[in-house]
Amino acid sequence: MAATARMAFMLMVTLAALAHIVTTAAAASAENARDARIFELLDDNQDGSVSMTEFKNNQMLVFYILDRNKDLALTVGETHLPADVFASIAGNDGKQDRHS
Repeated sequence: MAATARMAFMLMVTLAALAHIVTTAAAASAENARDARIFELLDDNQDGSVSMTEFKNNQMLVFYILDRNKDLALTVGETHLPADVFASIAGNDGKQDRHS
């Protein structure tokens, strides 16, 4: 009986870990696809690199892509920046809006 309980427990732990891995991989894949799309949109001349001029010309596009809830402000949850880095550039309300 104890062996069966241990086996059932191990199976549950394994399934939970697998679900986490699949979810994490799917999220990473979505982020990679988004990043590739951003790069493609920024690279105006399609030379495989984004110049400072290309980035500056299209920076609002990146802002709007990152602004998932379309409130015209970025929060730490909408970026890949570590919380302390985001806090250093965000306003007092914890947001980086398009006018900052």
